Amino acid sequence: MLSKTLKEMEDDGLVERSEYLEVPIRVEYGLTDKARKLQPILTALIQWALADRETE
Repeated sequence: MLSKTLKEMEDDGLVERSEYLEVPIRVEYGLTDKARKLQPILTALIQWALADRETE
């Protein structure tokens, strides 16, 4: 499940995959600039959700 989600995020340009030819093979994932641009939007969404939860 995790590998499928990471592959989809890679296909969408949200994460970069780096593979290191070591034994055992090491793979690292990092956010792309496209994904970093989403941070303010996601932060605002989280703040809205938390504020809305407090009013209920």
